[in-house]
Amino acid sequence: MMKIIPTQRSIKAGSKGPTQTPNSPASLTRRNAALALVTLGVGLSSSSSSSSSSASFNLLRLSSPAFAAEVGGEDRTYSALSAALAEDPQVKAALAIDCPPATILVDETPDQSQYDASDPNLRQAALDVEAALNAPDVVAEEKGWTKIIMTYSSSSSSSSSSSSKSSGTAETNEKTSGTSSSPTPWRDDLLGRAYGNRGNARTRQGKLAAALRDYNASIELAPWSPDPVLNRGVALESIGRFSEAERDYLAVLAAAPQDPAGWNNLGNVRVASGEYASAVDAYRKAASLSGPGTFAGASENLALATYQLGNKNEAIKLMRGLLRRYPDFTDARAALAAALWSEGLEGQAESEWSRVDDPRYGDVQWLRLIRRWPPALVKDLQAFLTLKSA
Repeated sequence: MMKIIPTQRSIKAGSKGPTQTPNSPASLTRRNAALALVTLGVGLSSSSSSSSSSASFNLLRLSSPAFAAEVGGEDRTYSALSAALAEDPQVKAALAIDCPPATILVDETPDQSQYDASDPNLRQAALDVEAALNAPDVVAEEKGWTKIIMTYSSSSSSSSSSSSKSSGTAETNEKTSGTSSSPTPWRDDLLGRAYGNRGNARTRQGKLAAALRDYNASIELAPWSPDPVLNRGVALESIGRFSEAERDYLAVLAAAPQDPAGWNNLGNVRVASGEYASAVDAYRKAASLSGPGTFAGASENLALATYQLGNKNEAIKLMRGLLRRYPDFTDARAALAAALWSEGLEGQAESEWSRVDDPRYGDVQWLRLIRRWPPALVKDLQAFLTLKSA
């Protein structure tokens, strides 16, 4: 009998330091669940995870106009960065991709007990998925998912074929290599996951337009799955399409209200719009659903947004709590140094800063535009760094 491996979460965005907590404060993507022939003894692991699944996404992310206004007048660096990104061919192409609203139809989740475990194509598909999941790098992983799409796409049911055409997602070179043309109940499931996972691999390489097309295809083929909607939201967020990203995160939460990644990511787009009180609510929900032991990034985001609202003591308490659990959480330690300095605790601030080993935290523009710290914390760290260097 076939079953689906539980979803595996992976982290995306360029905010993760060299030695960081297991969970980044950035918006999260989720690797689509993998097919596995567990009871057939094929030997597929239920916890497969290639190193590329958690690779950082290094494309610079647009900061929001609301942020530029809050840090005082025209932000020339923000404007220059925005203009540079808008002219980047990959970003420019991605900005033109239509991403229709998604409604997640959980009730349409396929009954996997109906899959024929004796089907040799199904057995081979499971092996192909395992190979893609365990690819040595993100380029090989993309090729693995492309192989699956090329092999099985035209042999899927007519509904999946029309879905791919209507969304403009099928690439011209994606032809099959001889699988049976008769419809089977598992192929849309397989292809939906393959497109979604290939979208993740492409996003991590900065191939944003192609990634968005893959997410659109995955959403049409697997309308019951929150994963491609969540992951499309992260890609949209990365290029400044905040309202569409928010729409995708809300769709995820409508279908899965207990999803901490959905709440965390919703908080991030609310921060991008300057809605810090609403962001605090979202981060608090994410943290309460997962706890700091499994999703430290949500707790860190909660601390930063709380700080922006002026609740410095509460924010400092949250930061200290995270650092007790994760001493190498660079983002939290740098933030704590700035917060302590602003409270006049110079000695403690200096002690915390001495343990920040990521040079990016000494770059205020990086904090403002890429990591997207809230303005109040950026100003306090800038004051600390200015006096420290005087």
